[in-house]
Amino acid sequence: MHESKWSTEKKYEIVLRSLRGETVADLCRDNGMSATMFYRWRDEFLQGAQQGLKDKRNPQNRDPVLEENRKLKKIVAEQVLIIEGQKKLFPTGRD
Repeated sequence: MHESKWSTEKKYEIVLRSLRGETVADLCRDNGMSATMFYRWRDEFLQGAQQGLKDKRNPQNRDPVLEENRKLKKIVAEQVLIIEGQKKLFPTGRD
């Protein structure tokens, strides 16, 4: 597998420098990279920033898999309570 010469910290630094006003052409020339690579990093950076800024309290912004997991855990907990209650009401002598 190809190992990147660009660390996460270096990519972060380059994208931040562009946000502070350095031109993409200068950044690419100074770092020996293509504009395509820079724009891919910038887009990933901005997607991560957008994800980080989402309001976690808003149900529309929740991860659907995590939300489904939360619902299933709630159902299991409720079923455990029902089963334990039934065991107390109708003991079988096997416990």
